[in-house]
Amino acid sequence: MTASLFQSKTNVEQYADLWRDYWQTRWHRTPDWRETQRFNALLGASEARSEASPLVYDYPQGKRPFLGVLSMGEDGAPSQDAGVLEFPDAGHLLTIAPTRTGKGVSQIIPNLLFYAGSAFVIDIKGENYDITGEHRAQMFPGAKVIKFSPFEEQTDRYNPLDFVRTADNGGPTPDTFEDCRLLAEMLLPKTGKSKDEYWDLEARNILTSILMYVVCRNGYASDARTMRSVVDVLYVGDDEEDMTGIEREFVTMQVYAESINYRPLHALATAFLGHHEKVASSILSTCRAGMQIWLSDRLLSATDRSDFRFSDLKKSMCRPIDEGPAPTTIYVIIPPEYLNEYRSVLRMMTGLAAVELTRVGDWVEEPGWRRKPPCSVLFLLDEFPALGEMTPIANGLAYLAGYGVQLWPFAQSIGQLKSIYGEAWQNFPANAGATSFFGVNDPDTAAYVERLLGETSETLQHYYARGYYNAGSITDQTGQSSNTGSSSGSNSSNQYSSGFSTNRSDNNSSGTSSSRSRVTNLEHEADRINHRYTKWKIATASDVRALPEELQFVFIRNRRPILATKLPHYQFELLEGLYSTWKRG
Repeated sequence: MTASLFQSKTNVEQYADLWRDYWQTRWHRTPDWRETQRFNALLGASEARSEASPLVYDYPQGKRPFLGVLSMGEDGAPSQDAGVLEFPDAGHLLTIAPTRTGKGVSQIIPNLLFYAGSAFVIDIKGENYDITGEHRAQMFPGAKVIKFSPFEEQTDRYNPLDFVRTADNGGPTPDTFEDCRLLAEMLLPKTGKSKDEYWDLEARNILTSILMYVVCRNGYASDARTMRSVVDVLYVGDDEEDMTGIEREFVTMQVYAESINYRPLHALATAFLGHHEKVASSILSTCRAGMQIWLSDRLLSATDRSDFRFSDLKKSMCRPIDEGPAPTTIYVIIPPEYLNEYRSVLRMMTGLAAVELTRVGDWVEEPGWRRKPPCSVLFLLDEFPALGEMTPIANGLAYLAGYGVQLWPFAQSIGQLKSIYGEAWQNFPANAGATSFFGVNDPDTAAYVERLLGETSETLQHYYARGYYNAGSITDQTGQSSNTGSSSGSNSSNQYSSGFSTNRSDNNSSGTSSSRSRVTNLEHEADRINHRYTKWKIATASDVRALPEELQFVFIRNRRPILATKLPHYQFELLEGLYSTWKRG
């Protein structure tokens, strides 16, 4: 597979020097730091190219996530080895940046234009689809673009009940209960209030029961195997004061479960029927409140059948050798004004996509087909905290990379992640192979970046003093030295620094002093050298917040911190003609 979209225009490798000159002259940016040694504590472009697994290339390769431009040389000067910064490993990524700071134009859109693998995209405003959809569809022969946008007339459709594994003609399998349980969790977000935890759990039990009932009674080909049937059961009677209708449905479930000897459905139906009427009414009320959006006819129409499967994200990249891989891109679009009410739809699509990609594909035994895609499926999860607590994603950080899935959540601050995941928020940066920060404006995130950056190497100062001293013996001393008696002569000092200058007092520095002297006879000539070791923070929290808008801090596992330039797609001349305009903005 051709790695770069530029290779169709020219043999770019013949022009490596031109590429490097372009990156260092057009895209080099630095903050106004007086102490140039701070730059030397960061990873430079030359070092990033020379590693066993390089981070910097002359042009976008297309097989790895793109992060920006690295042009940093010694003392912050432009490097002759400047180039594009890409993440070469299979791990996940994380971006923390406030709204309106360029997450879309400098990371999401460039990757959709560069990346040759399949992608799943949360596209709140539809901007990414409008700008990159046409290009993604034409990137390679056989490439496919899917737009799930239930609030538009032109939308691809997806039936979430197709995610649940049952027998072909209906009836349960060993996977049916777990699949229905996961689907119910995606459809009913937690309220986030501990006092409501019981009602949340019981509401999911109701929904799990109904989902199992609908999918087991109807095979894959049945028109009744849809969310419309789930809504019909849940809202039967539509009167929470009169439980007759819903109780009758659960009695029917109970009888059906007995007839097919399916214990999970029978147990949940029996448990609901065993509740006191007021308790059952409250549980039903909680479930219906979370499922009200499914009364929307537009949403039901967009989910009444499946035009695609999430496994297509891998399958299209595993086509027979003579056909070659072709990326599939799925855009999930929910207008901002409906985001709060319809976030469970985003949750459902994201969670089911991630889980389905861990299943063995139906193509792996086909002759000539690849077993694994040549590059990972990239999940670009813009406004990730808006989805609420996502257990499949949070848990998947530990194992999804092994299934060829690369998660890239975007959040506005670490406070957003903390508010949803509590102390477990740290699992996101801990499991991210690459994390970038820019536009930081809140104290917590700024302080966190300061700690990640750490301190520079130690600085050594030498002081030289010469004079005549009265003393009564010969001594060699190391450490703090003091001499008694009279002295005369002149003192001078010279300073040699292996770090940056420390002729100043600053609360960012710390050090220790020692001296060494040799004394002979009553009058002698003495040399004394003082050593002072000084450490500087690479950037304080104030520096992080004052970082120019064109720059970002990037942390890649097992590498030194990186100061990189963002690359907005509309400022990169070679992308002209490859992207469209945003029709909705």
